Amino acid sequence: MPGAFTIHVERGLVLSRGWGVLTDDDLLGHVRALAADPRFKPHFSQLVDFLGITNVAVTQAGIAE
Repeated sequence: MPGAFTIHVERGLVLSRGWGVLTDDDLLGHVRALAADPRFKPHFSQLVDFLGITNVAVTQAGIAE
């Protein structure tokens, strides 16, 4: 799944969106990318737009990880 996020530091907000097929690797990659961004803080709120997702291929193991 291609995806993108925008961090609004002044609002304490992350806007994320995705499109295509959503997989475990995509979810983990998104979390890792956010954590690696110096502007991101764990207490920020997050709004996710998955309207462009065409299929969900996420496993229980992937969610647990």
